[in-house]
Amino acid sequence: MAEESESQTQQENQEANEQQEQEQSEGKSNAGMLPMIIMSTIVIVSLVVGFFLGKIFAGGPQTADADTVQQEENEPEDDLSALENENGEKSWFYPLEPISTNLGDSGSMRYIRASLNLEMLPSADKAKGEEFLKEKQPIIDNVLNIYFMGLTTEDTNSDKDMRRIQYELQEILNEALYGKSKPLIKAVLFKEFAVQ
Repeated sequence: MAEESESQTQQENQEANEQQEQEQSEGKSNAGMLPMIIMSTIVIVSLVVGFFLGKIFAGGPQTADADTVQQEENEPEDDLSALENENGEKSWFYPLEPISTNLGDSGSMRYIRASLNLEMLPSADKAKGEEFLKEKQPIIDNVLNIYFMGLTTEDTNSDKDMRRIQYELQEILNEALYGKSKPLIKAVLFKEFAVQ
């Protein structure tokens, strides 16, 4: 009987040893996966960061911010030659009717009053361009109303905000008026811009 209990104890010890060895081998395989998971994560993060840095530094479309684009287009020159193209033609200006509309601030009764001038490219015929813009005045008013209604008082606080607004208006008006043809609005200029 002692031999049976001793053999049973040995068998239990052997099973316990096998179970410990199995647990250790599973722990080693999990420990071997940890460095692989860490390396995979590092590779993925590096790829994502590289992609976005490539987009930023590649200078593709829509990567330049509005401030940079507007400053490059409207940098004043001492001799006013910025108003002329290569053929000596000068850009011309079209004054828009003043516009007043509510701002998009919720619960606020603030409104914006703006008077704008459109600086047109020299390649646009002035007589035909003025007639065209006069005909499109309802579309221009609609675009301006919708745009200004989407602004909040925080959107109009700084000169950086104002340059962004000028650039966005130029893009939106060119799209609304000229679609896929060559845009003829060179810049949107403020005569008056008041938030009350």
